[in-house]
Amino acid sequence: MEIRDGALKMKIEIMGHKAVYKRLEDNPANTGIVLIADDALDIQNTILDNWKNKKILFFRDITDASGYKAMTAVQATEIKDYVLSKKDSMETLIISCHAGVSRSPAIAAGLLAGSGKSDMHIWRNPQYSPNILCYKRMLRAFNKPTLLAIVKKHISEQSLKKATRRS
Repeated sequence: MEIRDGALKMKIEIMGHKAVYKRLEDNPANTGIVLIADDALDIQNTILDNWKNKKILFFRDITDASGYKAMTAVQATEIKDYVLSKKDSMETLIISCHAGVSRSPAIAAGLLAGSGKSDMHIWRNPQYSPNILCYKRMLRAFNKPTLLAIVKKHISEQSLKKATRRS
């Protein structure tokens, strides 16, 4: 899927590793990649060695933040910082995880939401099942509230209004 984002001034492409290796053979200078893998054995380093604009991270496709090799807040910040540092020079950002179904769509959605754009087209796409932990981590990296935080705040405000009216 391609996403053209005006705030980031780049096209975002979401794909699995097999598709990305074919794409990387071209090695255009104005294309960057965020490649997510379970571990170093999950990637083909020979293709990536010559790739200039890359950010490689290792975390598993799990939603339990305390799980082994779950995405960390530091990794989310690294992705955000990498993308923002390249926003004026990259025309295309490829986000790739093993299948291109869970982690990479979550990262793309988080980048869009973090930059103030709608991410609904990712959530509504039946090809994707965004990893909620990755999405939350990305939102927090941008200091954006998660939906749960918004709902809790709304409930607290409503409870406070009711309590104030009774007084």
